[in-house]
Amino acid sequence: MNSKTPRVSIILPNYNHEPFLRERLDTIIAQTFADWELIILDDCSGDRSMDVIREYAAREPRITHVIANETNSGSTFRQWRKGIALASAPLIWIAESDDAAHPEFLEEAVGALDSSAGTGIVFCNSLLVDGKSEKLPLDLDCDDTAGKGTTFHDAKDFIRKKMLVNNRLYNASAVVFHRGLYEKVTTDLTRFRLCGDWVCWAQMIAASGQVAWIHRKLNSFRQHTDKVTSQAKKNGMEMLERAEAAAIIIGLAQPSWWKRNCMTGYNAVHASRGAGYDRQTQLQVLARWRDRFGFMLMPRLVFMLHAAMKRITGRRNDPYS
Repeated sequence: MNSKTPRVSIILPNYNHEPFLRERLDTIIAQTFADWELIILDDCSGDRSMDVIREYAAREPRITHVIANETNSGSTFRQWRKGIALASAPLIWIAESDDAAHPEFLEEAVGALDSSAGTGIVFCNSLLVDGKSEKLPLDLDCDDTAGKGTTFHDAKDFIRKKMLVNNRLYNASAVVFHRGLYEKVTTDLTRFRLCGDWVCWAQMIAASGQVAWIHRKLNSFRQHTDKVTSQAKKNGMEMLERAEAAAIIIGLAQPSWWKRNCMTGYNAVHASRGAGYDRQTQLQVLARWRDRFGFMLMPRLVFMLHAAMKRITGRRNDPYS
């Protein structure tokens, strides 16, 4: 193994993703930017993930750590923390085990960070794919008006414009960041099952000077029925956690009265509609939002007016503003 410190430490947390591991590992090894180490953390998978991991570790010297938990950690954020503690590089890429990457992802990401000393975090657009790696019609980058190149954004302004309503950095696999920024995350992310990354990115961005946005789909974000996200939407966990995350992000963004009410109103409207969960869960979700933000009639009215204005101005499909 090369004793030289790599530029990027790749953290690959895995749990029962044997069907996707080969594609994930192949797309890491195929990166045109080759100065990296790979740290693989298996969280007591019940499938044959470790067989695949051992096979790749035996032939790829840049895999510096393979750690298999004897019991499940209960939180992907514990795995993130463990991996970052083992990392030797100044830059971190958390490559989720069921996603995949374009060969030029790291080259573009590292290039963006190198080109701007005040930029601490970079992300790219993502292609949504199914369990067979087929492209899905949903586009989570419909707010992207630049279309190409890389743009740089003031961190606080980016939080207000792109992180307040929804998480613009919606997939960890699309993000590379300076390791020191992780120390600025003051919230215990293990409190969350779903919204911890939203809080994590917002706190890291707030501690950075700028955030870089690569306007290319260099990441494949896997969608499948056994994802935690899919289950959390059905049982109400997503909306319960969103209330906790929203309180933290509003504190970071310090938005105007209008933007604050747009954000809380958006969530109140979605909570009242439900997402396939029963009436008792719906009432529990609404109660959580009232506890955090008070009476929700005004935010709902503000959001509905804001939504009407977006339709008039042609921004209807922007889910982040």
